Amino acid sequence: MKQIITLLWVAASLIAQAGDVTVRLPRIMHTGPIDPVCNDETGECPLLGAAWLGFFDSIDALRQSAFFPLLLSAYPSLEQVDCVAVDTGSGPLWLLDPLAGEMSLAINEYDFDMFLGVRSEDDGAMLYRTETAQPIVVRMTAADPGQMRIHAVDNEGHSVTWIPTMVPHTGELRCPTPWVEPMTIDVVTWRAEPGRDYVCDLGSGHRATLRFYLDGQVTVNGEPGRYRAFHLDDIPDAMGLWLQDAHGRQTSAIVTAFEGADRAFNLQLFDGYDLGLGARFATFLPE
Repeated sequence: MKQIITLLWVAASLIAQAGDVTVRLPRIMHTGPIDPVCNDETGECPLLGAAWLGFFDSIDALRQSAFFPLLLSAYPSLEQVDCVAVDTGSGPLWLLDPLAGEMSLAINEYDFDMFLGVRSEDDGAMLYRTETAQPIVVRMTAADPGQMRIHAVDNEGHSVTWIPTMVPHTGELRCPTPWVEPMTIDVVTWRAEPGRDYVCDLGSGHRATLRFYLDGQVTVNGEPGRYRAFHLDDIPDAMGLWLQDAHGRQTSAIVTAFEGADRAFNLQLFDGYDLGLGARFATFLPE
């Protein structure tokens, strides 16, 4: 899978709108598309790719975001999408990308009663259906038990039925079948274990904690925020990080490995809020 993200770190920030927040982000260079991973032994490839896009109320808000050039270069099929095909009224936007040549796609309502078995899954209202599947964007929450039941069939008879949900403590998308592939440009797992607290304590009251989730959410000093993590083309094994805390303060940083402890990392602040550390360089250790 090609996941090379290039960032050019420059002093001038790119200002754009992302939903209801203003994003300040170092200038983004294009990257190649993320390709599906096929089974080497069978040659079979996933039928459906799913990518978390972020918290946006509409396609227009997504397109106006500073993140959109990056997302478009990683997911070129976004260029074809001009509306939210299914909107449940809550949650982030997701790209559903048919990866087979020809396939049908159906999306039905799913709820807690169906999860409990009180109501048949077949009773769910049909939200979307097509015999010629194309990339679409949906808005949904993937919190348990899920909001959608997705069914896809290709022209060779391969099929998958999938209810998108995420692991609560990490935000990882559950894909219990090889026919669905979670596609992501975020590489936070390079340096941090999702759902785990990382602490930097410089003494004299200068202390910060970070906890990352795989759905783009982060806690900064115990409060909720959002983040993006990227490869850095010019710095091998480094990661670019943008985050915004609960108070709207934004941070851009370069993250590198710390060799003194497993899964610890160094954070070199590039621009913005210093997380309360009073320093531009800090080492975060797993708690």
